[in-house]
Amino acid sequence: MGEKILSRHGETTEVPPGAVDRSVWSALESGRPIAHIAADLGVNSEVMRKRVRQTDADAGQRKDMLTTEEARSLCDRRRCGVCLREPARIGPDPLASVGLRDRVDLLVAQP
Repeated sequence: MGEKILSRHGETTEVPPGAVDRSVWSALESGRPIAHIAADLGVNSEVMRKRVRQTDADAGQRKDMLTTEEARSLCDRRRCGVCLREPARIGPDPLASVGLRDRVDLLVAQP
């Protein structure tokens, strides 16, 4: 069973397992425009662009986004009701140094 993803026509479509991941790596390595690779796969170009950006963040190449692990951890903490507004920290706030503290505070404040 494949992954369900938004198609170019606004409907969800199923793509073979691993096809999106292979396309993301193809976009990163080949230098082809992301929109062309998305069209070849038959998925929405913004979905593909988001996946490429997230892969870059996970690899440490983008400092303006949370990694998948950080985002998952934030969601888990928020779900469990852990207070993130006044955490006990030793040292500087790592999220503030890359400009993400305000975004995290907004995520936590949402109902």
